[in-house]
Order: sequence, then C-alpha cells, then structure tokens
Amino acid sequence: MFDCGEKERVNRAIYSLRTQQPNKLRAAKLNIHLKTTIMEVYTMEQWNKDGELKVQVGQFISNEVFWDLCGSLPPATWERGIFQPGEAYSHDTERGCALYQTFKKNGTGDAEYQYVGLKPLGEC
Repeated sequence: MFDCGEKERVNRAIYSLRTQQPNKLRAAKLNIHLKTTIMEVYTMEQWNKDGELKVQVGQFISNEVFWDLCGSLPPATWERGIFQPGEAYSHDTERGCALYQTFKKNGTGDAEYQYVGLKPLGEC
C-alpha cells in the first residue's frame, strides 16, 4: 500500500508524464506490465528444489509438472481447460468450501497450464 505522500508523488509524476511526455508514460506502463507478467515456467527441477509446489499466481507450469500432478491423485476437476488436483489445498471458512490449486489452460507447447490461485471446486 502507498502512504498518502507517496501516492501524491506518484499521481503528480503520472500527470506530468501524461501531459508532457506521453511516449515515456506508455514506455513506463509497458515496463511495469512486463515486470509483473513475465515469470519463468515452473519446472520439475524447481519443484524438487523447493520440496513442495511453490508456483505463483500467473506462472505457467511445465507439462512435466502438470502430468506429475495428474498422476499423483485423480483430478478433482479437469474440464473446460480447468485443472484442479484431487486434494483440497485449503478451506474458505466464510463460504464454507474447500479450495483447490487451480490451473487454466492458457498456453501452448511445453507449458500449457497457468496457475490462477486457490479456487472452489470447478471454479476458475
């Protein structure tokens, strides 16, 4: 979270860029977007090194990781491009439902599934 002073400085900087240097603003936005969206594909090597699956929201998993997850337990959900491994990861006490690690088919080639977070069964 920004504190009030920092938010004010950011807003002034954006206004300055917007009115005086629109090309620099576009470049700054693109740079921020690239830094927040480009992540390495999560591989078996990383999984073995971490000792547990530590994939981040938005990160793609290698097909090798995907097939290992499929082989561990029967999938809880595997339809419409949504995959949820067969064991609940956590529970949402407010909604009273189990939460599953959820992957959505968004890619091609060696990394087709992207982690979208903890979701209720069948939800993406």
